[in-house]
Amino acid sequence: MSRIVLIAFISTLAFIPVNVFAVGCGCKALRPELKTECLEGNCKNGEGVMKRSDGVEYRGEFKDGAPNGKGKFINPGKGVYEGEVKNGIKEGRGTFTFNGGTTKFSGRFKDDEMHKGVLTMGNGVVYEGEFENGAPHGKGIVKFPDGRKYIGEMTNNSISGQGVMEYPDGKKEEGRFSNGRFMSKMSQ
Repeated sequence: MSRIVLIAFISTLAFIPVNVFAVGCGCKALRPELKTECLEGNCKNGEGVMKRSDGVEYRGEFKDGAPNGKGKFINPGKGVYEGEVKNGIKEGRGTFTFNGGTTKFSGRFKDDEMHKGVLTMGNGVVYEGEFENGAPHGKGIVKFPDGRKYIGEMTNNSISGQGVMEYPDGKKEEGRFSNGRFMSKMSQ
């Protein structure tokens, strides 16, 4: 029983930092309420450096006055994105390094949010899989620093749904999980 409680506790703690990205990094350049200033280069059609009135800075390629191509968003208080940009937002392959540098996502971005890839947490937990609204959601694999591995469904940033938890000693729990806790075996 204490092992189940410990697993639930560790599973819950492991994903808390992911939610800081749930609304994107705030890098969207096409926000009419924010003023932008071209600091250097060609911010219309070329390469340059642009800064928004909220402090977000973009360095990279531009097309038709918007970040487009390859570039880097520097968002004070949240982190740094480097990768593909389309129409002013993160779109395609890229890497987002959260402030502090110990948590990092690398993979595909869609509509300015993490879509599918690998999230490496500062506490040693690694999640590889699908994301929705900036959090693990869908099918994925979670590797824990103590050797455990979960393969299965994630729901809203939590180990919830059908899956398998594998332990370093060879033991497996296969079935339904809810909030990181094993609930019941799969029915045949």
